[in-house]
Amino acid sequence: MKNTAIILAGAVAKGAFEAGALKVITKNPNLKIKTIVATSSGALNATALAAGITSQKVEQAMDALVNTWADHGSWYNILEFSFSKMMNRQGLSNSDRLMRLIRMTVEKFVTSDLYPIELKIVLTQLSGHMGFIDGRPSTTFEAVANFSHLDFYNRVKRERIYNAACASAAFPGLFAPVDVPGKAAEAHAAL
Repeated sequence: MKNTAIILAGAVAKGAFEAGALKVITKNPNLKIKTIVATSSGALNATALAAGITSQKVEQAMDALVNTWADHGSWYNILEFSFSKMMNRQGLSNSDRLMRLIRMTVEKFVTSDLYPIELKIVLTQLSGHMGFIDGRPSTTFEAVANFSHLDFYNRVKRERIYNAACASAAFPGLFAPVDVPGKAAEAHAAL
């Protein structure tokens, strides 16, 4: 059994496809997923996959994920128009409904039996930050929020995971920026 990393990209339709593909892929008994890297809608899928792996209920988690996409994967179910966000030119909607869907999908797989997993959610920092590329100063707009299986055991840390997934999936102009403490003043998905 080899250790495997799964990388999940963004885009709404791709996210729905990924959920179905993950359901099939995770049935392979020789697959041992140790790391998940994801952005945008892939971050939503990654959160459910990581919860399933850490609770050792991957099949049930993937069923729940596919059902969430099938039952709630429409704009009507994720958009919650916010007059104040629109007036402040932050976006048409907040991320409240999206956050509720993530919680609804993941919370039933939270247990005290923790199996190791590493979850990395890629965020875009709207303000950017200085860094170095090949030893030269540069501005990067990317940030990575790192989580482990232990973060699923603690409610406050789970909320940070959900918050990072929502921030990564927040489509600029449609969703208001989501604050990710410690990572970015404001974050949107890298699309």
